[in-house]
Amino acid sequence: MNPWNTPFRRWPLYHHVLLASLLVVVVLGLGRWWLLQAQGSFSTGQQYLHAIQGERDAAQGNKPSSAWRDPTHVLPSASRAEDVVRDIAKFAQSAGVRIASLAVAPQAASASEVGKVEFTLVAIAEYQATKAWLAELLARYPALGIHDLAMRPQPSNSLVQDIQLSLTLFVKD
Repeated sequence: MNPWNTPFRRWPLYHHVLLASLLVVVVLGLGRWWLLQAQGSFSTGQQYLHAIQGERDAAQGNKPSSAWRDPTHVLPSASRAEDVVRDIAKFAQSAGVRIASLAVAPQAASASEVGKVEFTLVAIAEYQATKAWLAELLARYPALGIHDLAMRPQPSNSLVQDIQLSLTLFVKD
């Protein structure tokens, strides 16, 4: 008795054809079901993508135009240098910084450079007081920057510093 020929002998040929047809129909049905599930997931993903793109387009529509703007429009005028000098002295006094000398040198704007006002200072203070003083000045005037800073401890008291400071205020005129 051959084990490979056993089903053919027990079943008639049309049962084999029916079984094979049934298997083909089941495989095709499962394939169709899987295809419908994949299409549903794909369409849900497409709807989500279109919703996100719509939100992005709406957000971009609310942005200001990307046309170039002259950055100097936010700079202060040169007349603000007097306010800076006044605040340098006021903030120095409140922080405990003693100013020995202060020089102001304005430079008018040219076709290729922004205008600026240079403040050169010599002062005496402790390190913490100097930090607080400079932090208050720089927070008050965003167009003000430190150009040069040198601090050396005094020979008689290492906590007190001799300060040489150069500040630059960028102005539009």
